[in-house]
Amino acid sequence: MKKNSYLGFAAFVALTAIILIACQKDQAKNTATTAAGDESTIMNTASTATIPGLISGANAKELRTVYINVAGPNATQYVAFSLKDITNFLNSMKSKYKSDSVYVNFGVYDYNTDPTADKSEIGKTTIFFTVNNNLPSKGNFIKTNSNDGGDTSYNSLNHGAIWP
Repeated sequence: MKKNSYLGFAAFVALTAIILIACQKDQAKNTATTAAGDESTIMNTASTATIPGLISGANAKELRTVYINVAGPNATQYVAFSLKDITNFLNSMKSKYKSDSVYVNFGVYDYNTDPTADKSEIGKTTIFFTVNNNLPSKGNFIKTNSNDGGDTSYNSLNHGAIWP
C-alpha cells in the first residue's frame, strides 16, 4: 500500500513540476514576444530617420501645391495603392528576378489600357511599377514591351485608385 502512495506522490510531484515548467515557458514566451514587439516598434521609429529621400510634411505639401498649380486642378493628383498589394508585388519580384530597385513609371490611359468598363479613365495620368532583373542569365531591365526579350506578362503593377 505504501508503494502505491509513493508512486502516487511521485506522479503528483512530476505533474506539478511539468505544469510549473510549462507556465514558466509560456511566461518567458509572452515576455519575449512583448519585448520583440517593443523592440520592433523602436527600430521602426528610429529607422525612419535614416531613410534616404524622406521629406517633411511641409515639403510634401509644397510639392503637391506646385504640381497642382502647374498641372491644373483636374489633373491626376495621386494614385493610391494598397500597402499589401505593393508589398506582395515587391516580394514577388524580388524573389523571381532578384530585384533590388523598383521604378515608378508614369503613363496616360488610352482606350486599350483604361481598366474601367465605361472607359472613364481615358486621358488620365497614372503610375505603374516595374523592377530591375538581376538574374545572372538575363540581367536586363524589365520593361513593359516585348522587345527586351524578358517575360513581361506580369511584371508591372498598376491598379491604384486615381484621384480626381
